[in-house]
Amino acid sequence: MNRLDRMIARLTAQRACLAHAAALIAELPGPALEIGFGKGRTYSFLREILPAREIYAFDIDGAPDTDWGPDAAHFFAGDFRETFPKVLERTGAPAALVHCDIGSEDAARDAALVAWMHAALPPLLCAGAIVVADRDLDLNGAERLEMPSNALDWPYFVFRHQG
Repeated sequence: MNRLDRMIARLTAQRACLAHAAALIAELPGPALEIGFGKGRTYSFLREILPAREIYAFDIDGAPDTDWGPDAAHFFAGDFRETFPKVLERTGAPAALVHCDIGSEDAARDAALVAWMHAALPPLLCAGAIVVADRDLDLNGAERLEMPSNALDWPYFVFRHQG
């Protein structure tokens, strides 16, 4: 697959999985977490489909310099290993939705981060929370859900935390 079609397939899968997740958490309390802010594309989409829900974004780099990004109170800058312990203190509640867009071109780095997240992410989730990820996470207390039919052209993953 050429690089343009790969990008289109990835973004289509992200959009479909996030829209599906938003419907699944409609009755759940709690914020959404955007782990891997990057250029803010999916954060912007989450703002649109979850207008009444607080959304916290995380990125290894500093806060975004855009007018449409999260404010300082809703942004965690730095290594996830250092920012995750501060999440519940700031959010005041476990998350109903988490989007993990953490993949990179460095397979070894990704494998280490995914292995760490297996145990680090579940304590941040409410019962019934949905996790959408670009990597297959073996989350303690989670079941893998079927992908929406319009997201099957790209490997994306949807989980429900049993809590």
